[in-house]
Amino acid sequence: MQYFRHLVSGLVVTLLVACTNQPAGTKLPDTVAVIPDTIDTVAVQETPAIPEKPTYAAVEKELLLLGLLDVRSLDSGIMVQLKYSTTDNFMGFDVYGEIDHAFLQPDVAARVVKAQAALQQKHPEYALLIYDAVRPLRIQRLMWDSVKLPKGEKHKYLSNPLNGSLHNYGAAVDLTIADSAGIPL
Repeated sequence: MQYFRHLVSGLVVTLLVACTNQPAGTKLPDTVAVIPDTIDTVAVQETPAIPEKPTYAAVEKELLLLGLLDVRSLDSGIMVQLKYSTTDNFMGFDVYGEIDHAFLQPDVAARVVKAQAALQQKHPEYALLIYDAVRPLRIQRLMWDSVKLPKGEKHKYLSNPLNGSLHNYGAAVDLTIADSAGIPL
């Protein structure tokens, strides 16, 4: 199987190089010849399943259109358990609804991916676990209105939606380190 993979990889690289080095206006061949003898000697094994692309809810598609990135699209080893998409949060109910993915500004997402790579290099058995990323302003308002604290105390625990927070722009991320089973350290 290794031989077959190397053969296919070599063909793909050759085709890519050939396609990128063609002079402008050159027509590429419609077919590629495969040498039958090399395929007959390879034991055929089941191809591993290709991971499906994530499906996004309408609100998540809007976040993508705004230029935010799903951090797992950059590194699928990063775990995501958005606390506000569960009842396991200080509100006691699912605040995020259809938001299941961790969306961040591109530069913040890149830094999280870099941190994941550094963690994996030192401790491959661990991964980053994201609890919160972008938080729509309507959710910030809901949180602000739901918390029953004196006005002078509320700002110690929550950002006033009139001012916004870094979470509202996808520029903040709450995370921890977890083991391979997703259990936080």
